[in-house]
Amino acid sequence: MADLLHLTMLIIHAIGGAIIVGSSFVSLLILINNRIPLENLKLEERISKFVGPVLGIQLLTGLYLGISEWDEHGKNPLFWTKLILFIIVGVIARVVTEKRVASALKKGDVYASMPEVKNWAWISFLLLALILIFGVVLVESHM
Repeated sequence: MADLLHLTMLIIHAIGGAIIVGSSFVSLLILINNRIPLENLKLEERISKFVGPVLGIQLLTGLYLGISEWDEHGKNPLFWTKLILFIIVGVIARVVTEKRVASALKKGDVYASMPEVKNWAWISFLLLALILIFGVVLVESHM
């Protein structure tokens, strides 16, 4: 039964990772423009609201998986690096992107210009790709 729970958590974690990376890519496509249409900013806001709970699930399943294999992962610097990067991405999403998008939406301009958010969107996406790579390395080193 424990193996089934572990497998279920691993599947949920993998699906959550795919959702987060996919959402980050869509956000990057939205925020990469120099002039972002108001409708695209509204879409970005909906994506952020959807991804928030997924991030929570991702954190919980990741902690479960890490704790269940603590002897192996607890001492692995990749595990801790992955966790720290995940927290950094969360801070970027919450403090930088969500607040600036909300501020731009409040202004109500037809087009918004947020060059600093574009840079943070790139950083966030690249960090998420790195987290994904580290996760694969952790799983492969476990087998």
